[in-house]
Amino acid sequence: MKVTLLGIGAFGRALSYPILVNGHHINIWTKVEQEVKEFNQYFKKYKQQFIIFNDIKECIKETDIILIAVSTPYIHATILELKKVISNKQKIVVASKGLEPYTGDFISTFLNNELPDNAIGFISGPSFAIDILDDQIIHLDICSNEISLVNDIKLMLQNNFVFLSHNQDMIGMEICGACKNILAVGMGLVNGLGLSESTKATFFTKAIQDIQKIILYFNGKTDTIISLAGIGDIFLSCTSTKSRNYTFGLKLGQNNQLNIKEYQNAHTVEGVTSLELLYNKLINANIDLGFINFLYQIIFKEKEPTIMIDLLRQ
Repeated sequence: MKVTLLGIGAFGRALSYPILVNGHHINIWTKVEQEVKEFNQYFKKYKQQFIIFNDIKECIKETDIILIAVSTPYIHATILELKKVISNKQKIVVASKGLEPYTGDFISTFLNNELPDNAIGFISGPSFAIDILDDQIIHLDICSNEISLVNDIKLMLQNNFVFLSHNQDMIGMEICGACKNILAVGMGLVNGLGLSESTKATFFTKAIQDIQKIILYFNGKTDTIISLAGIGDIFLSCTSTKSRNYTFGLKLGQNNQLNIKEYQNAHTVEGVTSLELLYNKLINANIDLGFINFLYQIIFKEKEPTIMIDLLRQ
């Protein structure tokens, strides 16, 4: 199998590892010189199995699967560039999470609009990049509108440390992927407020129920919340300082404005972007937005972080 990987930031680089271990060839596309340098250094052992391109047309030639792992803010431009050169027979797998930042659509909706003739799949689940690279046991959900692509993804990634399960709810997976970063900010915030473990558990439970309502609103399956792409990925992001979103929320709860601004300037906090997009997408929905609304008021309306306690008193 020949794979094209678009984007070799931390997670893209991590996903390349099981593909290389499985003996597949990868064409890699990036415009970032530092990423090229780091990739070449990290994967010296596999140098015969990959070629790095800065021309996307050359990169995707004769490849079976195109794996998109760019950061979500760049997903729009990447797909539009890919649209110019992709063939209908090439299959697309997306590892990016969140909402498409320019339209506010789910990534699957944006892809179906721009590339309606290509098979599309998604990968999601609890997986820090460093853990994949360290051969730790990882379980992920995969989803596609074509069963043949599900099998291709398994062939591409699955081995003795990466295990894949077939999830049949694409929208539910995407909602969980967007909400997990938002909830990670929220969990960091309640921790920064110094609330008790019992209170934090209450907040987490209420937030999970809010996400279920959102999944149902978009005609997803509420059971998706208890999948690897759901509670698995959410738990990981919400309980570790390895998560940029959790760390940002922690600083937000501590209400040190200088620390908050410095952290945002130095790090990509996907949860903040996803929060704004999802809030605007749901503002006219007839559902209680719960923690989404409270977090929006704190970040975008500059309300005091302590208003989150009002949610917990409801």
